[in-house]
Amino acid sequence: MEVNNQIPVLTQNNWNTWKHDMQVILMHYDCWYFIIQTEPEEPNEGATYKEKYGLQLRKDRCYTLIYTNIRSEESDNRNN
Repeated sequence: MEVNNQIPVLTQNNWNTWKHDMQVILMHYDCWYFIIQTEPEEPNEGATYKEKYGLQLRKDRCYTLIYTNIRSEESDNRNN
């Protein structure tokens, strides 16, 4: 199933719609667990390189999906 990960960027007026759309995208890419904190942030001690890499890839994807769907003004405010 192909998911359109280009949703309207977050503005002051579309929080509820944006939040729902973003949740669907993050669930599709198996990243939602990082948001609701049910996924450990670090891999188990016995994790293989592939498992560690996969976990880091999912974290990076989660950040990227959120970052690219926030309007630049909101992005600028986060850095202050």
